[in-house]
Amino acid sequence: MQDRLAEHVRVCSYDRPGTLVYGTPLALTTRSTPVPQPRTAGAAVRDLHALVGAAKLTTPVVIVAHSFGGLLTQLYAQTYPKEIAGVVFVDAFPATMPQAVGGQWPAYQQLLASPGTALDADPAFERFDVDASVAEIKAAPAFPRLVDLRPGTPHLLATGSDHYVQVSNPDLVADTALLVIGRIAP
Repeated sequence: MQDRLAEHVRVCSYDRPGTLVYGTPLALTTRSTPVPQPRTAGAAVRDLHALVGAAKLTTPVVIVAHSFGGLLTQLYAQTYPKEIAGVVFVDAFPATMPQAVGGQWPAYQQLLASPGTALDADPAFERFDVDASVAEIKAAPAFPRLVDLRPGTPHLLATGSDHYVQVSNPDLVADTALLVIGRIAP
């Protein structure tokens, strides 16, 4: 996916501290400096904002956000709306998840805190205080209107994929990102 996108635009990848590297065996990323866990979305957003500045990226940018990165990207766009031109959510965690699962939220929270991997006991393993993170999103300004959702804008389903759509179906994610990039006004 990243190679395909790099044929058209500058691509930067950010592995948050303590995230899993997709593969066998599971491992934690070694490309980011470890930070104390658990964290809130606000702390991760501040890290990403510092990274965008340190990398001297030309803003506004398009962010392709996977899983919990969706929650973080939502807060980033709410906090720094002039720095975001568009977002592609890839099987992203919504801020409405606690309400969506209702009474099952405590069990779901437990699953998020300990997904059943050999790395659960590692103090560097990424953990978020989801309730505090959702509260940060609710307290932030409204999500900005980014790329125009024109008639016929697709909501794509990656059938036959697992949670790591960007790995199992990279062309779909790249094509979607290019669609968003193509709709950004020059």
